[in-house]
Amino acid sequence: MRTPALSLRSIFGLIVGFMGVLALAQAWVSGEVHRSHAYANQRQAMERLIHLKAEDLLADLAHRAGDLAASLQSGTAFQQAFQARDTMALARIMDDQFHDYYVTTGMLKLKELAVYGPEFAPVARRRDTRAPDTGDACVPLLQRARARSGPDRMKLLSGLCEHARQPYFAVIHPIGGLRLKGYVVVVTDPVHNLAEMERMLGMPVAIRTVAGATLYRSQGWSADPASAGTIAAQHVLDGIDGRPLVSVAAVENVQALMGYLPRVRFMVMAAGAAVTLAAVGLVLWVLRRTTLQPLRVLTDRLQQIGTNRALLGQPLHVGGSSEIRALARSFNDMNDELGELYGTLETMAFTDPLTGLPNRNRLQERLYAQLRPSREGSSPFAVLLMDIDRFKFVNETLGHSVGDLLLKAVATRLQGALRGETPAGPGVAGREADLIVRLGGDEFAVLLPTVADSAAATGVARRLGQAMETPFAVGGHQLRVGASIGIVLHPQHGTSVNDLMRRADVAMYKAKQTRAGHVVYDAGFDANSLRRLTLERDLREAIGGGQLVLHYQPKIDLRSGRVCGTEALVRWRHPELGTVPPDEFIPLAEQTGQIRALTAWVLDRAVQDCTGFRKRGHDIGVAVNLSAVNLHDGDLCEEVKQVLARWQFDPAALVLELTESAVMADPERTIEVLEQLRAHGVGLSIDDFGTGHSSLAYVKRLPVTEIKVDRSFVRDVASDTGDAAIIRAVVELARHRALDVVAEGVEDAQTYARLQSLGCGMAQGYFIACPMPAESCVDWLDASDRRMPSCSTA
Repeated sequence: MRTPALSLRSIFGLIVGFMGVLALAQAWVSGEVHRSHAYANQRQAMERLIHLKAEDLLADLAHRAGDLAASLQSGTAFQQAFQARDTMALARIMDDQFHDYYVTTGMLKLKELAVYGPEFAPVARRRDTRAPDTGDACVPLLQRARARSGPDRMKLLSGLCEHARQPYFAVIHPIGGLRLKGYVVVVTDPVHNLAEMERMLGMPVAIRTVAGATLYRSQGWSADPASAGTIAAQHVLDGIDGRPLVSVAAVENVQALMGYLPRVRFMVMAAGAAVTLAAVGLVLWVLRRTTLQPLRVLTDRLQQIGTNRALLGQPLHVGGSSEIRALARSFNDMNDELGELYGTLETMAFTDPLTGLPNRNRLQERLYAQLRPSREGSSPFAVLLMDIDRFKFVNETLGHSVGDLLLKAVATRLQGALRGETPAGPGVAGREADLIVRLGGDEFAVLLPTVADSAAATGVARRLGQAMETPFAVGGHQLRVGASIGIVLHPQHGTSVNDLMRRADVAMYKAKQTRAGHVVYDAGFDANSLRRLTLERDLREAIGGGQLVLHYQPKIDLRSGRVCGTEALVRWRHPELGTVPPDEFIPLAEQTGQIRALTAWVLDRAVQDCTGFRKRGHDIGVAVNLSAVNLHDGDLCEEVKQVLARWQFDPAALVLELTESAVMADPERTIEVLEQLRAHGVGLSIDDFGTGHSSLAYVKRLPVTEIKVDRSFVRDVASDTGDAAIIRAVVELARHRALDVVAEGVEDAQTYARLQSLGCGMAQGYFIACPMPAESCVDWLDASDRRMPSCSTA
């Protein structure tokens, strides 16, 4: 049987008819899908809107309840009643709050007020007459508040909870300023405030418990909210314990939307039928020439941009209809904006906004690029990780603005040093491929892609460190900072970015700890890094937890041979690590911001112990060491006055010691603080004199009463004429300035005698006595022969 032949017109007619049917079917299906999506999107939008409005209303309720609690505790009557734990007076005061402005105007529906002590012991409670009297109204919230510790206990806490099968909203507000005295708990009815959602949304609202009990329902609420012509949506609010408590539902009339969607569907189907029956062929041809081909060009360009960012910003010229041309112009405009945005984002992603240096992302990109060929045997390279010494001190004492200016100046100088420039002029030229980046804070890094050995890397590190030695003129201050640099080499110290950066950080900390300037990583450093983390974690607890003790080393008047004072030296007895030396944990205290608390503890304990010495008949003083950070503590002078007043201690018997490096970090500020301390009668001493940056003439500007010669000049004074000449010069300077001279580190009789012959005023050291606890020091002072105890420094 032969198949009848069809004409080309018939074939096209069948094709056109089939296309028409497909177009109509597609239009109908699209309309249904669109309608379904429109309903779903509308419902999701309503749920999101209910969620946001509920959060806003509860946040506003928390704010109002917090204001009520703050207003309550700010009253003098409340403070007096709370201090006295007068429950009757507190009850009367809290009763008045049920007539407060917030309550009477309907801003909140107050159900209960309660007052607790700092450990949540109940003090007083008042309830609305309609509220059930069955204990605490919001137990989960109270439990969470009790579990908090530290500064979190001072924060306001709020949340939904359930009591007697009713939802409540409670706010816990701390009582007191910096010192926590107790809490005020404000319990309200959240339904009263959530009902405002009806007005805000312009829709009927129903509020129910999760069990289905109706708490509130709008007058316009339909008995069947899911009826035709409406969309119902709800959001469930969880309690503070995570359990669902309250559902908030709303109903929107969508009659207009329901009428609009069929019309759209009909119009689409009619247009499809008309186009199919009238001009499918013509439309296809026109579309192909005016739309499809230009769109194809645009699509190809979009795909190309996805793989070739270089095409961003390059214009595309296409023909076609005016709409396509307008689209092409918009595409070109968008392409230009995307090109600019991509450039901006790339700059933001790979550039530090403060210094203009590349940032951590750029360093990691370069490191990954360096390591990528390593499987085939990449060339070695070096990474230097640098931390700016004393930057935290500058930032905290002079402010972030000065700190930012200092970071910019450091970045500029490091760039110059890497290029071979120095503050004094050109030096050894760097390499174009070298990269210096700011990692964040006061940390910088340098990638040396062509450096193959530690000698070359340490040469660069030495050049960078020397560049940091010249003071920075920033914000009217002459600031002295330094740099601690950790060095790692690839592949000796690691073959991954994480390993190299971590080990560079370990080496950097070792450099900071040893004050070596720069250190090349060694595998043995990792154990020390773990020890450092442990000490940082435990130091705060040690200061207030009884792990610190003071030892006292007596000072002898070389002219009379009598004891004239002591120096307080802090020791840390760690429960797990044993005795931690001061030169290990004091730098940690300075770096972590705990040096102020440590100095305050040492100052108070030293004055207390010395008061005991003096009551035993020993008319001596005590010396306490200060850190450079303490000199920029605005409360230092006041704290010293308070300690002296607390123990009724003679200011002249207290000597505050500070090193030359601490003085020279910011000389003008140091002189100002020292003059204030001296005005209170406190003695001042320059410790480790001769090892810092100052000259003998500089001492003339300092209001000090004592110079303490560093042990490095004292150790060999009996045999070294150079050391003897230095001490003689210091003694001569001190005599003209009416200053006392103390030599530390006296360990034998020959040194003792030589210092006497040079005219030195005082001495301390193991030859006289070792540092000892307060009890042993008292016994030593009481003993007639002044024999030294065991020289253990533990």
